[in-house]
Amino acid sequence: MNAFLESQRSTEQGLRKTLENLGAITAESLVRTDVLGTSLDFRDGVEVFDRTLRLFQSLASANLDNVPTETLSNLDNLAKAAFQQFQQVLAFDSQKQANPAVERDRLIQQTAQQYPSQFNSVAPILAYSVRKGTDFDLLERNARAALEEIANLRKRSEERAGKLLAEAQTVVDQVKRAAAEVGVAQHAIHFKREADNHLKRSKIWLVTTGVLAGVTLAYSALVLLFFSTVLPTLSAVQSLQLAIAKVLVFSVLYFAVIWAGRNYRAQWHNYIVNQHRQNALSTFETFVKAAADDQTKGAVLLQATQAIFTPQVTGFIAQESDSGGPAQVLEIFRSASSGKGP
Repeated sequence: MNAFLESQRSTEQGLRKTLENLGAITAESLVRTDVLGTSLDFRDGVEVFDRTLRLFQSLASANLDNVPTETLSNLDNLAKAAFQQFQQVLAFDSQKQANPAVERDRLIQQTAQQYPSQFNSVAPILAYSVRKGTDFDLLERNARAALEEIANLRKRSEERAGKLLAEAQTVVDQVKRAAAEVGVAQHAIHFKREADNHLKRSKIWLVTTGVLAGVTLAYSALVLLFFSTVLPTLSAVQSLQLAIAKVLVFSVLYFAVIWAGRNYRAQWHNYIVNQHRQNALSTFETFVKAAADDQTKGAVLLQATQAIFTPQVTGFIAQESDSGGPAQVLEIFRSASSGKGP
């Protein structure tokens, strides 16, 4: 048994030596244009030489363990024959040939004719070497593991994408809600301007009322003074005429004071109403954020809506009453949401 293995190792070493010699040769080195010239060089045989050299170079890198001695010997003979063939090309001398072009073509043709038998002998060894050096079970396990990892990555990516989508939708909803809330709060400025206008007008009417009241009091004092000093010197007809005139003037002044006072009260009332609406809109965002559920938020919105859209008594008309209420406001919103008219 030891002698058999020793013979196998020796034959393998000889084959590898021959393959090493072949490995030192390149197809370009066989052209020899610098020696033979362009008319007699081996440029036409470069492709033929290269495929033979590459075949034996593949064999040199193959695992030859467990290859029978006889097979190794046949491979060694093929490698030596190829090496000798290339040596003839390297030793080719056009001066020593009767017909150098024909001899050159013969060497190229001979190399091409030997390739099929060389391939048929080397190819099975290369296939065995590749199969022996490749753990296909390991490759299959690795492939399955890779597919499983890809599936896991895909699953995690889908889960992450779903989570990001949910977070993005939440952010969008929050932005929309914030924009709506801020938009509601921004409308408070309209009621603020209206409240400021009514406040200014109420001050004007307050001053007007005071002035008219002062004029009325002054006129009343003058009338009393006049009647106490001048009236005894007048006749009855003159006294009657003067009394009627003074009553008319006093009535006008009295009516002007009452009318100015009512306008002041109406302006002040509208100032309070619009200030209430402004406060409702300004605090709307705070109460909505503090609400724990949608029902409470809806209630807050309803109250804010009623504070804004429910008609209020203006104060300019005597015995004025509300023309609508929460029920009418709700009916308007239901009609608007359902696409129907009021």
